[in-house]
Amino acid sequence: MRAKKPRATHLILFILSIFSAYLYIDRANIGTAAGVMKEEFGLTNVQLGVMFSAFSYAYTSIVWIGGWLADRYGVRATLFVCGTVFSIGTIFTGLAGSWTELLLARGIVGLGEAPSNATISRALVSWTRPLHRGFAISVTHGSSRLGTAITPPLVAWLITMTSWRGSFLVLGTLGLVLMTVWLYYYRDDPRTHPSITPDELVGLDPPETQSRVPYFRLLRRYVPSIVTFFCYGWTLWIYLNWLPSFFAQNYHIDLKTSAILSSTVLVAGILGDLSGGILSDRLLARTSSLLISRTYLISGSFLATIVCMVPILISADITVVTIALMLAFFFVQTSVSPQWLVTMDISPRFVGTAGCFLSIGFALSGMLSPTVFGYLVDALGNWRGAFGASMILLAAGAVSALWLRPDRPFVEGVSREGPKIESYSKVLSANQAADRI
Repeated sequence: MRAKKPRATHLILFILSIFSAYLYIDRANIGTAAGVMKEEFGLTNVQLGVMFSAFSYAYTSIVWIGGWLADRYGVRATLFVCGTVFSIGTIFTGLAGSWTELLLARGIVGLGEAPSNATISRALVSWTRPLHRGFAISVTHGSSRLGTAITPPLVAWLITMTSWRGSFLVLGTLGLVLMTVWLYYYRDDPRTHPSITPDELVGLDPPETQSRVPYFRLLRRYVPSIVTFFCYGWTLWIYLNWLPSFFAQNYHIDLKTSAILSSTVLVAGILGDLSGGILSDRLLARTSSLLISRTYLISGSFLATIVCMVPILISADITVVTIALMLAFFFVQTSVSPQWLVTMDISPRFVGTAGCFLSIGFALSGMLSPTVFGYLVDALGNWRGAFGASMILLAAGAVSALWLRPDRPFVEGVSREGPKIESYSKVLSANQAADRI
């Protein structure tokens, strides 16, 4: 029997997932190599934190227009240019000869990655039916957590096989290969893809590139999203940058063991991302309520994360703390897909620009979190106070999430937000009909 040809929509989702995984490998690799780099360059924890933050300073400088680039010029060109830039930045990291050059190289990686998440979100709007967007975004973000989870053992293995410099050279080269595949296969409009089938086009509503984007009106609308994503990002940056150092310094274990423990913790984020998107889709299908399936799910995830982090403050047992870190990471990651889905609910025509606002919150947290966390560890002489600060910000995020209001869509050309959506049932019915075709 002839093998069934993969559907174009599935392959696009697969490529976007690989891209998402690579983004976070590139973002988290510095955390695993930090111990070796610290020894070679004679750095303090504060200097390490500044090096971690260099990514976010550059990221923040361009992220505010990153999604706009995708809305204006298309996903294909935007991601290709961005991916090429951050792959080159990764190669330069491996060639750095001083702390200053490390800061510059990480800045180049930040510049390249800034538009990426918002641009991926824009691609999903074009290539995914509305009822399936929660699942699709959970797959891409779950892949990013997979990338985060495999980074510690992968980079530790590459360091063992080559050196910390060699690990960055290898990963940067792989990024350039991935960008070549992306440029060859992806199309901004699914209708122009050579492998698309008519049944795959049913229910898709690919947005056109926009000649004018109401940027500042959208910015005002998304202030609660920026605050909420900042609070989420603060905790995520701790996991991405400090987890291997936490295990190594707090429990006096070697690089290999700390990498394994870090990877074990980060695996929970994959399950959290997948669960968040799927649960959001199911809640929406069952209740037809955007508030329940998005807002309350986000707020509840933050509160559950706080509860799970309590043992980190009161226990010195490495097993208890590892389990607590896993559970906390699972719950904080269940909030990610619903937060991105809110941008699709409020302004699907400008989802790239809306996504860049979430990235602004993420970038601001990345500027502050690694450095402040390192300062608190050095100043207090322990890690508890630094984790306690994260819990306070998560509580603030749980409150700010209540102001997201995905049930009030953005309406172009009017001064106020759109009328409240009492029920999503008509949209669900239309998409369920498309699924049956």
